[in-house]
Amino acid sequence: MKKILLTFDYELFLLQSGSIENCIIKPVDLLLKTFDKTNIKAVFFVDILFLLQLEKEGLKSDYELVEKNIQLLIEKGHQVELHLHPHWIDAKYNAISQEWNLSKYENYKLQSLNQKDLNSIFDQGYNKLTKICQTVNPNYKITSFRAGGLCIQPFNVLKPLFEKYNIKIDSSVLVGGKIDSPAQSYDFTLAPKKEIYKFEDEPSLEVKKGSFTQIPIFTYKKNLIDKILGKIQRNNSEEFKIFGDGKALPPKSSLRVNKLSKLKSDSYIYSLDGNFNDKLLLNKIISSNQQLITILSHPKLLSPKSADMIKKLHEMGNQFVTISDLNI
Repeated sequence: MKKILLTFDYELFLLQSGSIENCIIKPVDLLLKTFDKTNIKAVFFVDILFLLQLEKEGLKSDYELVEKNIQLLIEKGHQVELHLHPHWIDAKYNAISQEWNLSKYENYKLQSLNQKDLNSIFDQGYNKLTKICQTVNPNYKITSFRAGGLCIQPFNVLKPLFEKYNIKIDSSVLVGGKIDSPAQSYDFTLAPKKEIYKFEDEPSLEVKKGSFTQIPIFTYKKNLIDKILGKIQRNNSEEFKIFGDGKALPPKSSLRVNKLSKLKSDSYIYSLDGNFNDKLLLNKIISSNQQLITILSHPKLLSPKSADMIKKLHEMGNQFVTISDLNI
């Protein structure tokens, strides 16, 4: 039996936004129906900046729809935490298609902003999300953070804000992960292979008595056989159809893939997104040496198959926990 930490990055698509109804409301509704039947609680990292843009654009009905949805999560006992994608400051709204264009992503990561603008965005986001949550629970506190695109480095520009708002927990480190693209960058190759650890000035380096706690994201390996079986499984049935109707950012790397590299084992995040191989994922979770499995998913990328997977994990006797349950 494992402890399962279900986390969801609650956001629209980050190139062409898609609709709030399909990317958020419908998939979250499916999750809540599943959770109500199984008494599971989850953690939702809310990309609050798009709500600020809804408010700025005067899209009152859209704003209220999302606000009520977040409040419903609080009412049902789920955990809501802070998630920031700063390139929303450059988003353009198309009144005809009723979608946002986020194709300008020079400000995709917080560290691309000057300190004054970064502080302002963080302040606005924290205060707005806190206000929404405290409408339901006056004592509700934001305690955790996940950086947009996992871009938590360099941490020195965020540390004063963590301290200001007493945010003690981060979940942005992808163990072993490294990427450097025009929009996104991080290097977690030195991160310890621990389910939870303390840190101070660098989120991927353990400090025994650090002021902050990292709940990292782990991956599992897919070998050639796993890939072949996954392709056999792939189909276009409704159970695999994702809810979201937007478009994602371009591929993170333009490097060409060597044909031989397809024979190698690849790493995949524990996730319920897209057309995942449910049998393989179950097997990887069961066989993992970890006792705590952090799953990172997105409502916009969920499908009916995702809800079925949650039910299977529950039926197997796994214990679902939130960050609060970990007593960090």
